[in-house]
Amino acid sequence: MTEAKVLNISKLNIKYKNSSNSSFIKDISFDIIKGEVITVIGESGSGKSTLAKALTGLLPPSAAVAGNLTISEVEDYVLPGTNTVWSAIRGTRITYVFQDAQQALNPILTVQQHFKETLLSKGINENEYLKISKQYLSFLNFSDIDRILSSYAFQLSGGMSQRVCIALAICTEPDLLIADEITSALDTVSQNDVIKLLRKARDQLGMSIMFITHDLKLAKDFSDRILVMHDGEIVERGAYQKLQSSATTALVRDMIGIIERQKKDNSQLQQISNIPSPQVLVEVNNIFKEFDNFQVLNNLSIEIYEKEIFGLFGESGCGKSTLAKILAGLQSYDSGQIFFLGEDFAEVSKKLKRKLYSKVQFVFQNERGCLNPRRKIIDIVQEPLRYLKLHAKDEMKDIAKKCLASVGIDEKYFSRRSPELSTGQCQRVALAKALVVNPRFLILDEITSALDIRTKYDILDLLINIFQREDIAMLMISHDLSALDYVCHRIGHMKNGKISRVFVGRERLGNTISDSKTLPY
Repeated sequence: MTEAKVLNISKLNIKYKNSSNSSFIKDISFDIIKGEVITVIGESGSGKSTLAKALTGLLPPSAAVAGNLTISEVEDYVLPGTNTVWSAIRGTRITYVFQDAQQALNPILTVQQHFKETLLSKGINENEYLKISKQYLSFLNFSDIDRILSSYAFQLSGGMSQRVCIALAICTEPDLLIADEITSALDTVSQNDVIKLLRKARDQLGMSIMFITHDLKLAKDFSDRILVMHDGEIVERGAYQKLQSSATTALVRDMIGIIERQKKDNSQLQQISNIPSPQVLVEVNNIFKEFDNFQVLNNLSIEIYEKEIFGLFGESGCGKSTLAKILAGLQSYDSGQIFFLGEDFAEVSKKLKRKLYSKVQFVFQNERGCLNPRRKIIDIVQEPLRYLKLHAKDEMKDIAKKCLASVGIDEKYFSRRSPELSTGQCQRVALAKALVVNPRFLILDEITSALDIRTKYDILDLLINIFQREDIAMLMISHDLSALDYVCHRIGHMKNGKISRVFVGRERLGNTISDSKTLPY
C-alpha cells in the first residue's frame, strides 16, 4: 500500500529580482509522507528558510518563484500562488513556527488575544476559542494556563514563548507543521522539552513535521529522513544512518566529522593559556534584581579576570541575559556593587561612567536585529566611533575597514547591508562593531546559537584569535557546553539567579561535558 503524501513540491526555482540571473533555489523536488518528520539541514545561507517560506507564500515580492505544489495528493497549485490560495493554505493546511518566538509574538497582544485572532480567523466560534486555547496549552505542558493566557511575550522565557508558538501552530490541526530553527536559541533542557512536544504532536495529532536546523546531531535523533541543502540545492537525502555510511559530498562528511570531534577533548584555548591574569577586571558583589515580584538575580557574586574568557550557562530564565545587560549598563539593578577597573559604577561621575562603559561592549544574540538593515556595514561599524568621539572624522572609515578585515569580512562586502549577508557574516560585523572602540571587556550573549556547525567553529576560532591579539576579557553566555568548553578558561553554572558552581581546568570541565549524567542542569 502506498503511503499518503501530505505535500509534494516539484521543480521549485527561486530567483531574486535584484540579484544576478542565477537561481537561489535550483530545481528542488521532494515529498513529505503523512506522519513523517523530515529535516532540512545545511549551512547558513544554503536556502533552508527560503525553501520553507516558499511552501507558505511568505517570501518577499522581490522573490520570483516557479514550481508546482501538491497538498494531500489532490490540491495542485502552480507557484507563486495568489493571496487567496495562501490564505486558504496557511494556518490550516500548513503552519509555520519561526526561529525567534518572542519576535514572532505581537508584543501588545496577550497570549489569549493571539489564540482568539488565530482561531476566529479559521472559523472557530467565539464561544469555543478559549476552551480550545486552554486545551492546547495543556497539551504543551503548561500548568498555570490562566497566567500564561494573560501574559505578554516579554513576560515569558524563551522556552515558554516557543511552546506558546507551537500551541498556536497546532491548534488548527494542520497537515504539516514547519518548524524553522525553533530550538537554536534554547538551552539544552528547553531544547529537549520542545523536541518531546513535537514528537507528541506528531504521534497524537497525526501531523507531519518539516524541521529546519543547522544541528545535524539534533536531526540525527529526531528525523525519519534528512535533506541536506547546499547553495540552493538538495545535495544529499536519506536517513542519518545512510548519510553516515555513504555520504557523497564533502559537506556532509565534514558535518558528521564535527559531531565526532565534539565528543573529544577539543579545548583550544586551554593549550594557549590555562591561567588568566590574577588581576580582577570585573567584580560583582551581592547583586539583586527583581521583575514583577520575581527575583531574577538573587545575591549573585562573580569575578572575571583580565585576559580571561569566562563562560556562563544555565536554563532559560535563570538570569544570564539580565546579568549581561546589567554589566553593560543596559539594565539597572536593585542592590549590590559592580566594580570595573577598580571603579564602583554606582559611585563614579556621569562623565567617568560614560568613559568606563565605552570599554564594555555587548554582542547580542540576534545579530541581524542589532544591525540597521538600511545602512551599509562600513557605516554601521563607524557608528560607535562617532558616538564616543574617539577619532577624527577622516580617520573613522579607515579604522572601520581595518576592524572589518580583522574579523574576516572581505572588502567587497563593506558597502552591503545586513539582509545581503549570511548569518555568520552578520555575526562577524557585530563583533567588528563591538571591537572598533578597543574595549577591555566583551560580553557575548548566545552569539553562536543560530549558526551551523562549521560557521560556529569559525566564529569560536575568531574569538580565540581576537583574545590572543587584544588586551581583552570576555563573558561568553551560551547553552552550548561544547562551545564554552572550546574557548573558556572557567565556566560558571547559573541557577535560580546566582552562580551555583564554577568549573576550572580541563579535567573537571571535560568530565562534566562528556558524561551527560553529570551535567549540572
